[in-house]
Amino acid sequence: MLNKCELRQSSVENEASAIVEVIIKWMHYLLGHKFTIVTDQRSVTFMYSVKHLSKIKNGKVMRWRLLLSEFDFDIV
Repeated sequence: MLNKCELRQSSVENEASAIVEVIIKWMHYLLGHKFTIVTDQRSVTFMYSVKHLSKIKNGKVMRWRLLLSEFDFDIV
């Protein structure tokens, strides 16, 4: 369920937020293993791509990237 603040976010931010929440929930299984995230949002793949790090200006996305930096994953 989304709260009032999350309802006002874009669908891209909601999907990116869902990825972060799932990884945090299952982190004890995912740490130390390489895994793949499959999404239908191309912009989410852009947000978490290593190649486009300097193009991201959103502070929330940068915090998410920092949080997920300890995991070894590919996003497709």
